[in-house]
Amino acid sequence: MKKNFAAKNGVCQPKIKIIGIGGCGLAVTNCLEEHLKNTEIFLLDSDKENLEKSKLDEKHKIQIGEKLTDSLGCGGNPNVGKQAALESRSIIEKLVLDTDLVITAAGVAGGTGSGVTPVVTKIAKDLGATNIVFAVTPAKFEGDRKNEVSDAVLQKFSDKLTGVDAVVNVSIERFINKFDKKATFQELCDFVSRETAKAIKSIIDIFQEGLIQINFDDFKRFITNAGYIGICVSEKTENIKSGIKAIADYPMIQGSFESADKIIISVKAGNDVILSLIYEINQSMQEEFDLKDDTEMLFGVQTVKEFESDEVQVTVITA
Repeated sequence: MKKNFAAKNGVCQPKIKIIGIGGCGLAVTNCLEEHLKNTEIFLLDSDKENLEKSKLDEKHKIQIGEKLTDSLGCGGNPNVGKQAALESRSIIEKLVLDTDLVITAAGVAGGTGSGVTPVVTKIAKDLGATNIVFAVTPAKFEGDRKNEVSDAVLQKFSDKLTGVDAVVNVSIERFINKFDKKATFQELCDFVSRETAKAIKSIIDIFQEGLIQINFDDFKRFITNAGYIGICVSEKTENIKSGIKAIADYPMIQGSFESADKIIISVKAGNDVILSLIYEINQSMQEEFDLKDDTEMLFGVQTVKEFESDEVQVTVITA
């Protein structure tokens, strides 16, 4: 048994660290519950003022690059972000040591997220962790420079030298296309942060004890060197088919079914979930998305006491 696994009721649970980086990381971590199972949440930033806005306790708010940046941030320069992370390398090493899964959330259009994240993922990988990055990418109207920086960072993540196993592109542009055009940009950003937090929590929930268990070793095999992945958490629903139809166009999973080699389907349901309901979910996925015959599938089911007997929620991850 890997030494950093926690055992609960005979089920090995991975040790997970969620690391928000920079301004987007702040927004996402502020949307997360503080007491997720076998999970710690941290915020890394070179901007002291940003750290003070976090709801996390002082132990989990970590300042980096203090000498280089004078606690004032990276000024939109990814190279400054990289150097700030390298200045604080020993702090980051201590943070990710003895961790099975590191999930980072960062905007990749400015200096901190773009520069710091690849350093964090490389250190985590070198110390044995699996890495998933939620990379928040800008809208087109935010300008050429931000989009060019974002494209360059996404390209960097595809290089195994950064240690990134899987990337979720949290595209502001895609969310705009699904959002109320009368809303403010801040309302959109707040919504994206909440959706990102929900997706991160859904990954953590996958490993919890269930009727049909997806263990971490299977998940790790699924996610290692997966590249771009899609993820969606459906709304709680009684109508399986309409719930699954809504998944297809969700901005974090859009267009990924046709090319999927692997898919995870994790179902939360009431304590009285019946076999026909599980069968219907599986069949509806196959019919709606026309999955390839050789697509590998991991399927898990958990019962949740807060759900009514006919309520279900489905998390889908494609790779």
